[in-house]
Amino acid sequence: MVHNTLFVSPVRALFATGLVAGALAACTSAAVGDGTEPPFDPVPHVGEVTPRAGDYGTRVTVRGTALTAGKVSGTAPDGERVDMGYARSTRPAGDGGSPDDAPLELRVAFPSEGEMFLAREGGELSLGTFTPTWSPGRPLPFDGRRVLGAAARTDETVLVTSSTNGALAFVVFGAGEPREVPVGGSPVNATFAAVKTEGTRVLALLASPSAAWLASFDGATATLDPYDASTLGTVLGVGVDETGFVVVREGPEGLARLRGTPPTLAAVGATVPVPASIAAKRGVLAVTGDGTVVHAFAGEGGSFLDDVASFSMASLPATADEFSTPTSLGALDDTFQSLTAHAKGGLVQITYCAVDSGFFQETKTACSTALTADGRMRLELGGSLARGAAPACVASGRLALAECGEGDTMLLEEGDVAGARASAPSLYPCSFLEVHAVAPTDAGTRVVVTRGGKLWVARRK
Repeated sequence: MVHNTLFVSPVRALFATGLVAGALAACTSAAVGDGTEPPFDPVPHVGEVTPRAGDYGTRVTVRGTALTAGKVSGTAPDGERVDMGYARSTRPAGDGGSPDDAPLELRVAFPSEGEMFLAREGGELSLGTFTPTWSPGRPLPFDGRRVLGAAARTDETVLVTSSTNGALAFVVFGAGEPREVPVGGSPVNATFAAVKTEGTRVLALLASPSAAWLASFDGATATLDPYDASTLGTVLGVGVDETGFVVVREGPEGLARLRGTPPTLAAVGATVPVPASIAAKRGVLAVTGDGTVVHAFAGEGGSFLDDVASFSMASLPATADEFSTPTSLGALDDTFQSLTAHAKGGLVQITYCAVDSGFFQETKTACSTALTADGRMRLELGGSLARGAAPACVASGRLALAECGEGDTMLLEEGDVAGARASAPSLYPCSFLEVHAVAPTDAGTRVVVTRGGKLWVARRK
């Protein structure tokens, strides 16, 4: 129910109680005598607020009287205030009239899930409640820990986290306050991580270039078991597919995939020789979320005025024993400078830079970025995802990702790896949010974010 906080000046209160005459007589010797009252600002009043529900980022219109633009705040599930920016007048500039009688417009920001307030001089004006189509849940204070991955377990979302000293923990977000279950054992310096559910358990395969561990959580307790490091070689990455976890290693004979239960990992399938171009400085390897190896490489051609430096990729799927036909990713004029590839939340991000000496122009460096989920298709995406600043998750051929779009809105996109989008609900605004992980489920993707020094798991209701 909408309620208003009335702003009544002390002078007006005196008029209302009949005490104003004595007050004026005590403060001035001038005669009032003309029978008129001093002008007073009208009392602000909120009328219609629409809509009352929707996604975060929804534009809400507030109608009423004597409403002026101002800061808006919402209420989070833990009772804390949420800064939602400003409610602004919808009256176009320069059309005459006072902006006080024009409707205001605001945008609802995550994780507000309750009453909204418009700040005014001397107090606040209630705008009533807004019901988001997302549930922020209860937050956990964020202390800078790394979120290695997330998975859905029954109606809970379970995160695998690592503190600054490498201590592992499973953090459970469900009904009520989040709870943390420490993982026993020595600290782990994990470079790679893959997370999955197995029945009611959540399993995390963690690895560095020379070691691997399996962390397990059954809902009450957590354990950590190391793998035999003698079987590893140099770990390039880890993944998970329909058959379970996979470790991709590089050894003297080439690339091998390892599977197994601690303390051992055993090679499965054929060892694949590393392409000759990888040995050159212009070839790099990375592993996607399902264990596909992506080989990115650069080369130079020639043109009438410039050399043309191009970059391409080929893939080694989790079930294949040879690399696919290379796919060209693009070209930048002049001389190759650098090529990098690294896993980013289930995708591989490839960044390529070349020096353009220009033609009658100054020398400059141009860079291009490609993202792939399968080593064959380049994902044509913009915003922060194209810069590798937002995570994604690939599970059973489905892709869930978060990216900053127009209007500073964090969009969650879901679809198949080929790029079809099933939905694009929004979290707003990007400037206050950092997405750490996504956990796709049949009911929709859950997004792990930080805002205001707190860790939240947002999910569709």
